[in-house]
Amino acid sequence: MDEREFKQLKLFNTTEKQEFERNINSLKARVEQIPVEIEREVAAIQAKFANGRYLPNSPETSPLI
Repeated sequence: MDEREFKQLKLFNTTEKQEFERNINSLKARVEQIPVEIEREVAAIQAKFANGRYLPNSPETSPLI
């Protein structure tokens, strides 16, 4: 039986691999930030509407005529 050598081709060079890893790490960090950001946004919206300041037809939301 004839044994042949096979060369494994590289899909990415070192720079591309490093960039890929940085991108993956950035995406993982962003995913971790999203739940905290949602909580912060919900709290801000609740605070904005808490005292009836932005009810329909209030001076803040009525169109100017």
